[in-house]
Amino acid sequence: MEAVSRAYQQAAKPALRLQCCQPQLPLVVCGSRIPLQDHELVFQTLEPIFRSASSARPVRLGSRLQHATRDAPATASVAKDAFGYIEARAVSPILPIHAINGTVGYVLACVGVGWGSFGIWVFYSWRWLEEIRHDTPLSVSAQYAPAVLCGLIAAGFTGFMLTHTPVSFVMMIAMFAFMVGHVIAGTMPAHQVYWAQFFFSIIIMPFGMDMSFPAATVILSNHMPREHQGLAASLVNTVVNYSISIALGIAGTVETSVNHRSSNPADIERGIRAAYYTGIALSVSGVVLGGVFFARTMLKEGWKIMDH
Repeated sequence: MEAVSRAYQQAAKPALRLQCCQPQLPLVVCGSRIPLQDHELVFQTLEPIFRSASSARPVRLGSRLQHATRDAPATASVAKDAFGYIEARAVSPILPIHAINGTVGYVLACVGVGWGSFGIWVFYSWRWLEEIRHDTPLSVSAQYAPAVLCGLIAAGFTGFMLTHTPVSFVMMIAMFAFMVGHVIAGTMPAHQVYWAQFFFSIIIMPFGMDMSFPAATVILSNHMPREHQGLAASLVNTVVNYSISIALGIAGTVETSVNHRSSNPADIERGIRAAYYTGIALSVSGVVLGGVFFARTMLKEGWKIMDH
């Protein structure tokens, strides 16, 4: 990690030398506006965090050598607070806080829980097939192959839905797809033919992916100021990536709490099943949020279809 810290410092120096070429980014600190430059502000904010992360020392826990990660939540909290503080005071923020209203919050929440559920489904379905059913990696890859064709069909179907139904309805259907696909996979017996359940889970899940992302992008674009509409897709993509990572962390914690890191096959199955149930809970939350959002939209706008 010390090497990473040194590499970061070397990478920061050329950017700092280019400060004179960067636009001013005024901030309001203690009631006064202070001009700070883009790179300088970013590096000044992140450097202590990188230094803190690079100072971790390996410690021995039981028979395993692991890195001390006790400070990781605190480091993440500091980074989050620093980001919020800077964004709230910057004249030209990366993410304008004032542009986030109730509609944007509902959509991002749907995307977060839906894609978090999807991340759990992908990871633990692969583990289920390899560790519980003892399929080979090539066999598991072949079992995922129908997702390619179904993804193409889902993409075309999404285009049709967006031009014939309200966007909020498309988002709700996407949440249903996430939930149904996850429930099918999460209730699979340990030993069962592929075509009985997992095949249907594979062909349903792409509809959740291909319908939720464009629907969320369209909704955010329509409910953000014109000057910030270009942020819609990047904001949705950011929420997708973060939600998958966070949801997998939650599912992993649930898994290890249930199986107690045991290598017993029955305990492994029970842990993976518990992680599946975590994903199902997230997907059900997505259906609830999507349904509430659709109902609110219907009451406010009726069956309004997006303009061509």
